[in-house]
Amino acid sequence: MTGDRDVAVLTPWYPNPQQEWAGAFVRAMVAATAPGCGAVTVYHTESWPIAGPKGPRAAADEAHRRLLPRALRTVPTVADARLLRVPVPQVRGLTFAAQARLHTSWLREALGGEPIPAAVVHAHTGLRGGRTALECARPDARVFVTEHASYIDRLLDQPDSRDMYEEVLDRCTGFFVVTEALRERLAGTFPALAGKIELISNPISFDVPRPRPVTGLRRWLYVGTLIERKGVLRMLEAFAKCRAEDPLLTLTVAGSGELAGRLAERAAELQVEDAVTFLGAVARTRPSG
Repeated sequence: MTGDRDVAVLTPWYPNPQQEWAGAFVRAMVAATAPGCGAVTVYHTESWPIAGPKGPRAAADEAHRRLLPRALRTVPTVADARLLRVPVPQVRGLTFAAQARLHTSWLREALGGEPIPAAVVHAHTGLRGGRTALECARPDARVFVTEHASYIDRLLDQPDSRDMYEEVLDRCTGFFVVTEALRERLAGTFPALAGKIELISNPISFDVPRPRPVTGLRRWLYVGTLIERKGVLRMLEAFAKCRAEDPLLTLTVAGSGELAGRLAERAAELQVEDAVTFLGAVARTRPSG
């Protein structure tokens, strides 16, 4: 049995060498909270896409099961926490509920059928994190869930996923969302459980000092994937309207995605291309300037 202050963090996203910004907010939350806890272990159940009909998938699952013990090793991460990556093979096109069942089954496999030993479990996202945490935690563990998914509308449109989400919201010890829009969406869908939904923002580190003090709020910055559901096109439209009132405004866009070309075209149409800088994907080691 572990100490009462030991914490497990479950997440389907965490930075890795291939996607060094994926789940950066999860790592930031670990960095912010781990110093006040006992031992902290991050369980990253990472989706590995596979393709093929039922037969080859079954063979792939069996091969994965045999190889899994070789992949399971904890490594250091932020704030003296430990990180265990658990690969989860899955085909495309599954509902979010079906994905959550896969994440649950493979984490159980990695744990050898034993429950997560920590007394407190913090899960990121309602299903692949929250449902997995509830199914794999100790019976006496307290399970908290933080939701920050931008795909929540798609999830709630799936009947099996919506039903599973309601169960997670009902069973967990505490439930947090990172924006008021998420709170309103979930409270409207599950009114009987609306009182359980609390608002908490993603953490921001101020450890790196600014080279110069802030003298004006004229530099806009977007960091993230350039896809529709992130609202980047609306952000660009809003920037153009604000710049019409303040020509000193600038916008820097860091990230890559399917809307990169469309954003550049729209910036030109709005006649703000000289004020917008597209950096593309940015490495963590890239110096600022």
